[in-house]
Formats: sequence, C-alpha cells, structure tokens
Amino acid sequence: MSQRTHGDEEHFVNDDEDVEEEEEVNPAVASTSKKKSKTKRATLPETEQEHLRVVGDYRPGSIRRIKLSNFLTYDNVEFCPGPRLNMVVGPNGTGKSTVLNAICLGLGGEPKLLGRADDARAFIKHGKDVATIEIELQSNDPSSVRTIAFGRVIDRQKGTERGRGRGASTYFINGEQVSKDKLVETVQKEFHIALGNLCTFLPQDKVGSFSGLTQQELLIETEKTLSSSQHLYDTHMALIEAEAELNDARNGVGSSGSVELWEKKLESLTRDLVSLERAKEKLEERERALQQKQLLQQKRIWTQVDLLKGEALELKEQKRIHRERIKEVQAKLEPLKAKEESLIRERQQLEQAEREASQAQTDQLKEIEKQERKYVAFDDELESTMADVAELDNRRQDLQLRLRQEQDQVQKYQSLLEQANKDPQDMEQKVEESKTAFTTARRDAQLAARKLREYEQQLQELEQQAHHLQGKLARQEDAKLQQQRAVYAQFPQLQQIAQLVQENASQFRKAVHGPIACLVSPKPGTEKQHAAFLEQHVAKAIWKGFVVETKQDQDLLYRLVREERGIPINIFMVDRVQSEVPRPYGPQLMASFKRNYGIVGYLDELFTAPAPILQCLRTQSSIHSVLCGTAQTQEAIDSKGLLTTLSQRDPEVSTASGLQSCTVCCYNSSNQLFKYLSRISEYSGQPSTRIDQIKPASFLQSNNNEANQLAQALKQELQQVHDQLHPLRPLLEETQREKDTLEGEAQDLNQRYRAWAEQLSTYGKLVAKHEQAQRKRDACQNDLEKLSETMKDEKARLFQQLKQRSSASITVISALQKATRQYMKHVHKHTVLQLQKTKTVLEERNARAQLEEANQSVEQITKDAIRANDEYNRKRNELQQVRDKALQMAPLEDEHGQPTPLRAELEALEDLDTLEDLDAAIEECEQQANEIHANPQVIQQYLQKVEEQKALQEKLDDARQSRAIKEKDMEEKREPWQAQLLAKINKINNLFTVYMQEMGCTGEVRLKQGEPDAQGRPANFQDWGIEILVSFRQGTKAQVLSAKVQSGGERSVSTIMYLMALQDMMVSPFRCVDEINQGLDDRNERLVFKRIVANSTKPPKPGDLRSHTGQYFLITPKLLPNLCDMEEEAVTILFVFNGKYNFRSPTEWQVYRILCLEDEAVQAREATVMEDGDDQDDGENHQGAQESRRRSKKRRS
Repeated sequence: MSQRTHGDEEHFVNDDEDVEEEEEVNPAVASTSKKKSKTKRATLPETEQEHLRVVGDYRPGSIRRIKLSNFLTYDNVEFCPGPRLNMVVGPNGTGKSTVLNAICLGLGGEPKLLGRADDARAFIKHGKDVATIEIELQSNDPSSVRTIAFGRVIDRQKGTERGRGRGASTYFINGEQVSKDKLVETVQKEFHIALGNLCTFLPQDKVGSFSGLTQQELLIETEKTLSSSQHLYDTHMALIEAEAELNDARNGVGSSGSVELWEKKLESLTRDLVSLERAKEKLEERERALQQKQLLQQKRIWTQVDLLKGEALELKEQKRIHRERIKEVQAKLEPLKAKEESLIRERQQLEQAEREASQAQTDQLKEIEKQERKYVAFDDELESTMADVAELDNRRQDLQLRLRQEQDQVQKYQSLLEQANKDPQDMEQKVEESKTAFTTARRDAQLAARKLREYEQQLQELEQQAHHLQGKLARQEDAKLQQQRAVYAQFPQLQQIAQLVQENASQFRKAVHGPIACLVSPKPGTEKQHAAFLEQHVAKAIWKGFVVETKQDQDLLYRLVREERGIPINIFMVDRVQSEVPRPYGPQLMASFKRNYGIVGYLDELFTAPAPILQCLRTQSSIHSVLCGTAQTQEAIDSKGLLTTLSQRDPEVSTASGLQSCTVCCYNSSNQLFKYLSRISEYSGQPSTRIDQIKPASFLQSNNNEANQLAQALKQELQQVHDQLHPLRPLLEETQREKDTLEGEAQDLNQRYRAWAEQLSTYGKLVAKHEQAQRKRDACQNDLEKLSETMKDEKARLFQQLKQRSSASITVISALQKATRQYMKHVHKHTVLQLQKTKTVLEERNARAQLEEANQSVEQITKDAIRANDEYNRKRNELQQVRDKALQMAPLEDEHGQPTPLRAELEALEDLDTLEDLDAAIEECEQQANEIHANPQVIQQYLQKVEEQKALQEKLDDARQSRAIKEKDMEEKREPWQAQLLAKINKINNLFTVYMQEMGCTGEVRLKQGEPDAQGRPANFQDWGIEILVSFRQGTKAQVLSAKVQSGGERSVSTIMYLMALQDMMVSPFRCVDEINQGLDDRNERLVFKRIVANSTKPPKPGDLRSHTGQYFLITPKLLPNLCDMEEEAVTILFVFNGKYNFRSPTEWQVYRILCLEDEAVQAREATVMEDGDDQDDGENHQGAQESRRRSKKRRS
C-alpha cells in the first residue's frame, strides 16, 4: 500500500532515500507521513500552519494508525490514513475491503455487520492461529494523551462452534485488557462511532442493503447520524414507546390505569345495579303470581267436580237408551230369516232348469257344425271340378300357341340357311390352313421375344448398376448431406429428433423446419470465411433448434420429444415472415461501405435457407444487422476508425436511434477471422469495442480429400458401365422391331383363323337350331291331336259329377236351416232362465245383507250398552275421588256448615268457568313465577355494587388525569423533535437536490409522516420515514427510489448523493464506503467522485482546525484517468500492493521509469517496422510509427 498527500504524479511514491532510517518499510504496504517524507514535505505549503489551515487536523475519534497481523490476506501491515479523504485503491483481491473489516472488528464490531461471516475466526489468515488488530484513534484531549490504541486479538483455538467463536477474541485499550462491553462503550459514547449505522459505515457486502432499506429504517439510520447525543433517535424511540403505551392503555393491555378499562368497568357495574333493582321488583311479582296460581288451582278442582257430575248423569241416560234399542232390533230379525230361505229354494230350481236348457243348446250347436262341414266339403268338390274343366281348355290353348311359335322358328332358321349359301367342307379346309400359318408365325415371334428379354435383362442390370453408382456419387457430392453428417456428428441427438419429425409429419399442421444447422447453406460464390462468420455469430442453442409455424405444432413437437422421450429440444415459433427486412444503414451509405471499406454485405444475404428459418435467425441473432467484410475492412478498422463510423446514426433510416451499436465480421491478411462488437455509451458518447477471434466453420462447409477420391473412383466405374450400355441399345432396338413385325403377322393370321372358325361355328349352330325347331314343332302337333281326342269324354264326365255334387249341396243347406232354427229357440229359453236366476240371486244377497246388518246392529248396541255401563261406574268413582280431594284442598264450608272466605274468592273468578281457561291461567301464573329466579341475596348484592361504583369512579378520574399528562408530555417532545427533524430533512433535501441537478438529474428528500390520530395530530411515529425521489431522465416525474424502478447504477448514484448531503451534519469522526462507485458509467463516476472530493475536503472553519466534515474512507478497485479532483491537498491515496504478482516494495512504483521503458519498446517496434520493407510500403510504416508515438504521448500525458 502506498500513500500520497496530494496530486503531483511524480511524488506518487517515495524513494528509499526519502524515508528516515528508523522507519521500516513493509513489503506489502508503504505508509509514509508528510512529517516523515522529505520529498512530500517540500511540496507542502510554506508552513505547517498553512497546511493545517487548508487541510485541518484530526478530529477526536479519527483513525491515526492501523496495524494488522495475520488478518485475512495480510501477514503484517501498518499504515496511517490522512485526516480527511482517504482513497484506498488497488487490484481486486489484494485486501482493500480488509481495511474496513479491520476497522469494524478492531473497534468491537460484530462480524455480521460486514455481511461476510458470523464468526470472527473466519478473518484469521489461512494457516495461522492468531490474528491481531490495533487501531489508534485521535483522543478528545490531545494535551494529555494524543491517541488511544484499541486492540483485538482473535485466537482460532478459543471459542466454540456453537457459540460462533464469541470467546475467541480478547480486547485491549492502550495495552490493558478490557471487556468487550467496556471497549464498545468507549467507542460509542466517547467518540460517537456507530459501526452498525449504514450511513457512516457501509462495507462492500452491505452496499446493496442500504438501497434496500425501508423508509422507516432510513429515517432511523439518519437520526443516529445527525447528532452526537442521539437525541433525535432517542426522542423518536421515546415517542414510539409512549404512543405504544397509550395504545396499550386504550386496548387494556399491560396497564391497570387505562381510562377505557375503568369506563368499561363502571359502565358494567351500572348495568349490574340496574339489573339488581329489576330483580328485586321481579321477586315481588313472583310471589303474587304464586298466590294467584294456588287460588286458580282450588277453583279448578271444584270446576272439575261439577263437570264429572254432569258427565256421570249423561252416561246413566245413555245406558237406558241402549237397552231399549236392543229390544227393537231383535223384533225385526225373524221376517228377514224367512225371506232369505224362500229365495234360496227359488234360486236352486232356476239353476236346474238353466243346466237342462244349456245342454240342449249345446247338442243343437253340434248338429249345425256337422251340416256346415258337409256343405263346405261339397262346395270344395264343385270348385275342383270346375277347375279341371278350365284346365282342359287352357292346355289346348297353350298347345295351339306353342305350335304357332315353333312353326315361326322353323321358317326363320330355314330362311337364314338359304341366305348363308356356303359349303361346310370348304370352310373347314380354310380354317385348317389359317391355323397352321398362325402357329408358325407365333413360334417365330416367341423366339424374337425371348431374345429381346435377354437383351432387356442385360440392359436393366447395367442401368441399375449405373443408377446405383450415380446415387452413391450424388450422395458423396451432396454438400447438404455432408453438412447434415457434420451436424449430426457434433449434435447426435438432433438425428433422433429429425427422425421423429419425419415419422410424425402427418400430425403437424404445417411444415417443421430443422435442425436449423442442416438447412442453412452458403450461397454459390461465397467465401469459406462467411460460413465461419455465421457459425460463430449464431449461438449453438439456435443451431440445434427447430422452427415451427403454429403454436399447436410447437406443443405437439415438445410433447413428442421432451415429454415422451426426455430429449432436450429448442423450439422457435415463426408465425409470420416479414416482407421487408429492416436495415441499420440506407442503400447509399451501404454502397459507400462496400466501395470504400470492402464490406461484402449483410450476413443474411450470403446464405440460403427456408423463409421461416431466415426469419428466426434474424429475430434471435440479428443476422440482418451484421456486416461481413474482407481484409480491406480489417485495415479500415485499424487505421480509419471504421467502427466509430459504423456506430453513427444513418439519416436515411427513419427507424434508427440516435446512438447505435454495430457488429462486423472480417479477416486480416493472415486469414485470421475476427468479430467486432462496438457500442456507444449513453452517457459519455464514447465507443467501447469487444473483439472475438472466430474459428473455422465446423459444419457449414466440408472439404474431404478422401471423399473426393471416392467420388473420382465412382465416376470411372460409372463410365465403364456406360461403355457397355452403348452397343447394347441398338441391338435391343433391332430385336424389338423384329419382334413387333412377327407379332403383327401372327396377330393378322390369328384374326383370319378366328374369322373362319367363327363362320364355321356359326353355320353349324344355325343348322342345329333349325333341326331342333323342327323336332319341337312335330312334338307340339302330336300333343295337340292327343288332347283333342281325350277332351270330349273328360268334359262329359266332369259335367255329370258337377250335377251330382250340386244336388247333395242343396240337401245339406236345407238341413242346416232347420238346425239353426232349433238352436235359436234353445238360446232364447236359456237366456230367460239366466235373467230370472240373476234376479233371484240379487234378492237373496240383499236379504242376507239386511240380516247381517241387523245382527251386527244388535251386537254393536249390546257392546255400547256394556261400555256405557262401565263408563258410568268409572265416572262415578272418579267423581267421588275428586270431591274428596276438593274438600280437602279447598273446603267451601267449615265444620259448622258455614261458608268459608275461600268460597267468595272462588265466586269472584266467575269468568273462568272452564278447565281450559283455568289451565291457561294457571300456566301463565306458573310461567311468570318460573321466569323470575328466587334470589334472597339480591338486596345485599345491590348495596355492595353501590359501594363498588363509588370506588371505580375515583379510579376513572385518576386514569383520565394520567393520560392527559402523558399526552401533554408526548406533545412537548414531539413538537421540538418534529421541528428539528424537518429542518434537518429540509437541509438534506436542498443539498440532495443541488447534487442531483449537477449530474443532470432531479432529486428530492422528504419526510413521510404516519397517519394522524382522531384529533388530526401527528401520530403513528413507527410509520414515519424518509422518501428519496429521483428522476434520471429529462421530462420524467421523480419516483421513489426502489429496486423495482431504478437500475443498480442509478441506485448507487442516489445513495452516494444522499450520503454526501448528510456529510456536513454527521457526528461520526470518520465514515467508510466500500466500492460504492461500481456499476457507474464514466460520466456519473466522474461527477460522483467530484462531489465526494468537494464534500470531504472543505477547509476547516477559521480558528478551529477540527471543525471540518471529518475523516472519509473511499475504497475502490480503480480510478478513472485524468481526475482533476485528485489534486486536492486534503486527498490521501492508499495504494494496496498486496499479492504474489504486485510490487514487493513501494519503491518499485516509479511512473517515469515505466514510461521510459514503454517509449523504448515503441521505438524498437518502429525500427522493426521500418526494416520490414517487403510486406508493407513506406507510407504505411510511417503511418504506423506516428500512431505508436501518438498513443505513447497520450499515455504519458
């Protein structure tokens, strides 16, 4: 670590001779003070007093010295920071943040405050057992003791894992061992150092936590920072606690003096008194209800006696009436029995007569059926005879018709034979001659066909061999297939996916394209470098992807490949293809690029692929914006600043933004391929470039010597096959013509033979049909003659048979008429008997029903008489029992027969003369009495409650007075606290607004209050917080600082500006911030650094060298070049040279010597370039030398 006190570069590091002999130089850290450095002392103001007037002295609590041993990356290190701004810089991992860790742990802080570990033993250097931290702070009273040394020793062997190493540390103050509590108390109370406050101590791992503070947490951290006595924070906590106590008192939680509680108790007690008073009145009402109930019960029992007496008399009358009715019904039974017996005898006689009539009716019906059968048989015989006569006539007519038809057929065939007029023997001779000639011609044609088949077989075999060779040659020469093999060799699973797509092609709605790497081909005439450009620019995940045109196909392909077979797959959906491709440059500017810089064109113009795949590559990899160049392009990038030109906006393109990025692929004269990605910063406007070297293409092109040799061998073999095919085709054609000629002759002879054979066959058939027609005609003539001879005798016999059967049929009809008349007579008689029997049966049933009804009536009346007698006896006994009970319960006369007072009371109840009314009145009285609980302690309880009411009223008055005092006390605390806090926040807001405006942004800090109470007074102090509102873009409204709205760099800028606004009001003697400038662009980082320097280096007030903003530690891995603010006198830079490859001593850091070595290297390169005249001309050498000198001069400046 090296230290400087101001901005002169030549005094960046002290030489060995400038350091006093007694000072030991640590190999990892160099800490030199202005008082010990002769060189630096020469650069200070003329007097030490002038230097202190500008810089100021150490404030009480400022760090004067830090010494570490075996702590994290350090073996032993000791350094002394300056009193104001300390910049700790150095490469990553060398131990910059270790400085903050040492400050925190050395001053008694817990490891969790650093966010790196929760055990202090984790900070011991690897391989060591004990780590030591020693920190010297400026004392409050420099006249007695200048510094106070705080020490902490961490022992790996002490402490337990369960206790997270809490017993592993030992603490010291000025060499004397003390407890941790004592050390922490001294640090916090005497020096006002709050290590847990992120506003004053912000380690690297807590930078993100600060921007993540809630508004309430930010207010609390700010309050802790603004006063040494912590009165703002303490008052805020007291207000929150007092408000919580008041709320608890209102809710009755944890307070016996709550106003609301006493009010509720008093209200409850008042309700109890009212209830007790009502209970007293209810007791009296209950007693009256019970007395009324007893009187009504006495009235009821005498009413019941009267009712039972009347019911007994009614039952006695009913018993007499039942005896008389029994006598009357018994007198009516005898006539009904005699009538029933007479009807039974009459019914039996009618049933006997009915059976006899039914039997006669059945016998006559059988006779009718017999005569009907005879008539049907005779009728059938008549119809059969008539059918036989008609059949004879029909047979003769049919024979006559057939005879005429056969005669017509004989005449027809005779006429055809006369028309033919041919000799059968002559026709047979011509058939034999034509058959012999056809057989000879067919044999010759078969011989020619056999010879032709042999030639065709040879030709087919040779052609198949040639086709096979051509296929092999085509597959060998097919670049697509070679490309596909290369892709499948590099990505084996793609072949399996392609096979699945091909097998299930019918299930997809549209074509599925892929893999993309197999369907992209360089256009003819393109160079091999272009294939490497495309292969490097497009990501491998896209090369392995498949392109679909519908969402349904995408889901189907994913299910087939990923879900069912578990094969990873990348699927891109392109539902439409853009008709016009947006370009970053207009046609005129693009033509200028091609003409002046060797630009070939855009990357998508050098390759062919299906339209959906081209659209996918444009969307996913922006190949329509990538420029392809040549060696001339590389030269233009090196010498003419082509990347800056390409990154500018083209006015011709309306869609181009103000600032662009560009991507260029090209190669140099050594055929090395490069890809340049240039972007222009949004803040600084300067380009930043990324260069990637491109490897040769692995699958978009294929040059295989072995494949070429195999293709040449296939071509030679194919030529040999073609040589054999050349003489064979003429022979085949000649044989084909010979075969066609012979087959034509054989076909003609076959047709001639068939014609003569058909004529001969037709003539023979005609003769046979003529003879057959003659035979049929003669047979028909014979049948007609035989039928005419037998028909006369047969008709005579049939007519005689008809006459006999007609006479018999008439006789049967007469007998049937007679039988039918007899049957109807018996049916009439039977019907009359049935009607008479039915009438008699109904009368019998009616008589029997009347008799049964009379018997049942006698039986029922007898039962009623018995039941009435029993009921009368029961009522009489019940009446006697109730009368005895009434005399006992409610006597109406005394022993002398005089009316009692009860009689008058009962007579007064004359309105209640029924049992129902009395029962309802008794139930009402009983209900009134039951509703009132009998409690003899009511009066005593009532008096006790009155005394309790008086005591509660006194407590309520005391509680109200106590609440008023607390509210007044809280209001007295709130008003000055709120006024002072608002003043502080307003001051912070003014500074924050100015600081943000300096950066071209807007910002505001405001106090957010909680919801007021019911009276509109400020309340809910736990909800009070600080809102930071920022806007980093012109014209946009400021929004609350949040990780969801602002980026990481914007939050870092806001955090730094807020801390700077707190700078002048902080009471802590020092502040530490670790790498808070990370993530900022150059512009913002310069502005932020300028603000930090300005706030941290303000001169002290005249007359008080310690009245300044205090000590500030800013840790950063880098500083931007040309920082003019580094020249401030109060800036101290601590360089960390800790690590294997860093300087072993600060004396090795000599800027002038390093620049001289660089100049020597530049001159050597220039000499080498001048000597190499074969590869480049003198103009280029001169230009390269000038460029090298220019860059060297720029670095030195």
